[in-house]
Amino acid sequence: MKNTKPLKTLLNSQLKGQLKLIAEEHNIDLPKKIKKAELVEILSDFIPKQFYDDVIFFTGNELFIYAEKIRDIIRDLDSEKKPGLNLKDLNINMDNEELDKTKAALVADPWSLSFLTASGYGFRMNKGSDNFYEVPEELVHLYFKKIEALGSEFNHYQLLQIYILAMVNLYGVCTYKQLYDLFKRNNRFNFSFEKVRDYIEQLSDKRAMVEATEDDFYNIFLKPSQYDMLVEYNQYRKYYSPDKDEILFYADGLLGPEAEPIFKELAELLFFKTTVRNPFDAQEELAVGDGEWVDEVYEAILNQIKVASKIGDGVASLLEILYIPDCTFDSLNDQDRFFKLYLELVDKTRKWALKGALYSDLK
Repeated sequence: MKNTKPLKTLLNSQLKGQLKLIAEEHNIDLPKKIKKAELVEILSDFIPKQFYDDVIFFTGNELFIYAEKIRDIIRDLDSEKKPGLNLKDLNINMDNEELDKTKAALVADPWSLSFLTASGYGFRMNKGSDNFYEVPEELVHLYFKKIEALGSEFNHYQLLQIYILAMVNLYGVCTYKQLYDLFKRNNRFNFSFEKVRDYIEQLSDKRAMVEATEDDFYNIFLKPSQYDMLVEYNQYRKYYSPDKDEILFYADGLLGPEAEPIFKELAELLFFKTTVRNPFDAQEELAVGDGEWVDEVYEAILNQIKVASKIGDGVASLLEILYIPDCTFDSLNDQDRFFKLYLELVDKTRKWALKGALYSDLK
């Protein structure tokens, strides 16, 4: 297969410390003293078996990174006139330009493929000034084999994952029954309640995407005290019922279509009208674009603002979010505009404490 390398070759290209981290990710017990060659043997035996089980828990972005390689396999099958799946079955876009752009964006984002990298299912590589991503050829074939084995059920798992993410973003805390009823109502294929619940519990164990309990699952941004509060005081409230378009929207983030335009305006104001203090030099003020860690500070601020709006926190909580990184506005007018936008955001954000309802929905 073009542009792919064996798993052992890619493992050997990593430092011994990186291999130990991969083993730790898989909870593999290693002796205190172990040679790199021994580590490579252990991982090259373990990773394919675990990969085959884990594929149904991959995100769309993680699956996409294999798309080009899967496309090569299907083309080989077609050229040899062998029976097999076609590209339509796999939802793989044949547009080379779009495929390349999406892959480049994923490779450029250090977090988008972090699960693959940490698990040894993919490897970030550098050649001069170029960055690219390698997937082992054995795993590409196992991915294809898994898709063939599951058939349409493979896509059903992907759709279920979309619903799971949408529910924790919309509700904060969601019962298995609420998810199952919504999933069953909107889709004709039949997953049992037990199958849905098992998938969520395994997803929680394998990925830092949701937390699961015996009765429900919840957003990872929730603190334990907040989770307890929502469960205790929300048990008699009915869930807001989203339509299919809203479910797709919430699968991508905490905010819905009502709040997203306001948040974009708020984020723009934060980016261009504020500075943060350099923790290593109290006299230096920094803004977006002044360094990777500065951009991460701003990203953290925005994530906290989203969570605050979902909780329904007021301006006092907003000030606390800005105070910790010493984020200051260029003028009082800019600050007032920011506060006004935040209050509008809170008003248009579907609340976790209201099981997805807006304040305006209350009777």
